[in-house]
Amino acid sequence: MRLNYLLKMTVEAYYSHLVAWSEIGYGGPAYPRGYVRTEMGQLDPWEAQPEHE
Repeated sequence: MRLNYLLKMTVEAYYSHLVAWSEIGYGGPAYPRGYVRTEMGQLDPWEAQPEHE
């Protein structure tokens, strides 16, 4: 039981860090700016452009 709790807390701590958000491609919450472009494939001006090979 305690091992499950420890695993849950470890995963929660890892994925709450901004560096982990960048590693998995999560742009963060919309607040306070909000998202301007909501259509598929469109990026807001402050979002990183995809890398092309």
